[in-house]
Amino acid sequence: MRKIIIIIMIAVLFCGVGYAADMTIDKIIDRVDAMVPQTTTIMTCRQKIITSTGRERNFTIAVWGDNKNDNQTMVYLSPASVQGTVFVMLHGGDEIWTYFSDSKRLRQLAASSKNQKVMGSDFTYDDMSSQKKTGRYSFRLLGEELCQWKMCYKIECIPNEKGPDCDKEIIWVRKDRFIPVQAEIYDNGKKEPIKRMIIGNYRMFGQYIVACKISMTNLQKGSTTEFYIDKAYYDVSLSANVFNPSEYKHGMTH
Repeated sequence: MRKIIIIIMIAVLFCGVGYAADMTIDKIIDRVDAMVPQTTTIMTCRQKIITSTGRERNFTIAVWGDNKNDNQTMVYLSPASVQGTVFVMLHGGDEIWTYFSDSKRLRQLAASSKNQKVMGSDFTYDDMSSQKKTGRYSFRLLGEELCQWKMCYKIECIPNEKGPDCDKEIIWVRKDRFIPVQAEIYDNGKKEPIKRMIIGNYRMFGQYIVACKISMTNLQKGSTTEFYIDKAYYDVSLSANVFNPSEYKHGMTH
């Protein structure tokens, strides 16, 4: 009996090694991208900004997305001071339009503005745009380690000209589900990360698994922004006007 158990354990071990060896970095990234819903979506979200002094600002936001959020429109619903503020991010964030309710002005941001904060949060426009990895980075598998209590692939992501404006990102992807649980962002030649993103509270919405809490911490300033998804609807019918910036010249008309 003992010999049988040992034989089974050896067989399982070698099967696992074979599976891990077969998982090249390209295959891992393909699996990660495949987990991002490719369809249309409507979401109701909350955002909490916590400053380094502990002061909090809370927002509610409606989000429309298409094609893995390559096209995305965000409309701020509360508080009253920002109600009606709109951000339209197109082509993976390559084209960004803003409408601020206080100035009542629609304008397109310069490409150099993609690294600016969104509404004073710790997320930049780059952070909030397309979730796709393929075509925006080159990748290197650094190894496997425990992260957020799960065994993960540790992956280095070097942005190309289509990627975000930073030196590199290190992401941790769960081996069992191919979903990210943590990312660290490096910039300005620094050896330590400048921001850390924790991704969790995964829930099923229909056939899609979605991270319902994303926390971004500025490790230099000590501030944190928490983004929550309260409701999400996928495979919905969306008007093309939702992603047309000119529709918001005079504020929200929908």
